[in-house]
Formats: sequence, structure tokens, C-alpha cells
Amino acid sequence: MSEVSREGEKAIVKPDQNIVVPLAKDFKGELKELLHDGITHLIINMEDVNMIDSEGLSVLIAAQNSLQKLGTSLELFNVSENIRKLLQNMRLDKRFIIQDS
Repeated sequence: MSEVSREGEKAIVKPDQNIVVPLAKDFKGELKELLHDGITHLIINMEDVNMIDSEGLSVLIAAQNSLQKLGTSLELFNVSENIRKLLQNMRLDKRFIIQDS
């Protein structure tokens, strides 16, 4: 379960584990619920995420697609160097806003 801080239409989500196949479905449900509840500014604090697989990436891309329809974008914060390199290699660093820690 992720730690979620909400302020109006903004939410900061901090997953407490890696975003990989066995856990990605629950994380996707958490994000969908926030978007359904009217969140339009979504920030993912990746501090405790050391690994992300294709399923986890698809969750982030789906959230970004939903936010893009609202005219906003997904932000990633505290991204590890390994995950940052993965996003760059896949050119997903152009798709998400990646904030330095």
C-alpha cells in the first residue's frame, strides 16, 4: 500500500515497495482511484522504489495518459539512478516530468 498525501486536486503518492508484476495491479488501482476522485496533479515519490518492470511502467504510462487528457502530466520525484537510466533508454523521460530529489 502506498502512502498518499492529498491537497485539493494534488496528490503525492509514495509506493512503499518496488513496482513489479505481483504489486503493480494494486498500485494501478490506487492511482485509478485517485484519478476517479478528481486528482489532476499526480506526483509519484519513488524514494522506496528500487526496481520497476514492464508492468510497472505500463501503470505509469496509463496514469500519464489519463492525466494528459486533463491537460496535466505525471511527475516522478526521488527517482533512483538505475530507474532514471531505464526511463532515458526507453525515452520515457520525455513522457514524464522527472524532478530531482
